Amino acid sequence: LRKLAKAFDLTLKVSFEKFSTGLMDMSKIDRQTLQRTSRQQDLIEFSRRGYGNGQTLWAVKSVKTGQVNVRSIEEYKEAA
Repeated sequence: LRKLAKAFDLTLKVSFEKFSTGLMDMSKIDRQTLQRTSRQQDLIEFSRRGYGNGQTLWAVKSVKTGQVNVRSIEEYKEAA
């Protein structure tokens, strides 16, 4: 599940629910309920709503060096 979440650039959330809750959730599944915003776009929208006041951090791990670069969302938007 973690690999799928990473491949789709999403956060994995696991919860333990009653069986009947799962049945009700399955009846609501359609294309719209399965669509998700990418992490990058979600962080940009998050900062536009005033949360974090530009201090929301974005971490990018380099595949080549393994280093993690942390920037504020403002720095990230400027670089994009």
